Amino acid sequence: MFESLFSKNKIKIKGIKQGSHGDHWGAFFGFQNFRSNPKILLDKIEKILDNKNSIKIDNKYSKSVENIGQVDLIVISDNKGMASCFPLLNTKYNLPFESKEINERNHVGNIEAQIIGGGRKTFALNFFATDYLNNKQIYKTTKELKINLSAFAYVIKESENLPDKFSNDFVTYMPNTESTYGDVYDFIGKIIDFAEYNHEDIEGYIVKTKLINNEKMEDFFNLDIFVNKENMRIENLKRGTRISGCFWLQGNIV
Repeated sequence: MFESLFSKNKIKIKGIKQGSHGDHWGAFFGFQNFRSNPKILLDKIEKILDNKNSIKIDNKYSKSVENIGQVDLIVISDNKGMASCFPLLNTKYNLPFESKEINERNHVGNIEAQIIGGGRKTFALNFFATDYLNNKQIYKTTKELKINLSAFAYVIKESENLPDKFSNDFVTYMPNTESTYGDVYDFIGKIIDFAEYNHEDIEGYIVKTKLINNEKMEDFFNLDIFVNKENMRIENLKRGTRISGCFWLQGNIV
């Protein structure tokens, strides 16, 4: 077996043996809350599976979803029990994406993957595909896709003053150097809008954040980011404020 295979349209497919969702749940529940009460996730999973409203995906796996506001809690299971679970922030924001590489997670039976490529033929992206189990063949065989993108913030704070050589509207994002997965990014962005999130004792915000300036297109790369209030290092959000932090990027086919 070759470690890497190429499909006809030259999408590189590689198996990896790393990737988990612990930090993603910390981003949703709040890290301190999740560390002090890990049972909060187990209770959610048990409730979701007990509802018995799962959708059969193939001969082995089923998917169950509980909607909590704009966030879906997704549980993938097989005949042995839970195989994976992760949060999904629903969004209408999408952009054209060219896929170049798929990193399939071998340690969870290849039901999950990170998709690596470029957005708008301009900027590099690496995102966790929340719909990989459903759309595996599309990802493997289709190079040009339209992708919904959203994120969960590990932390956000008001951006520090930048040196004079940077413009007042400077924004950017870059891969987090401490993460081995590639779908975690550090960023400096401008708040375009925000909405409060308050469901089932989970309090936070969904913050529409500009990450790339483009004079010809206002929404060139504006990302909806969920942040739990516990993970915020800023007291008040205001439109136009420049914030910085770290987020996990996720996406799905439109």
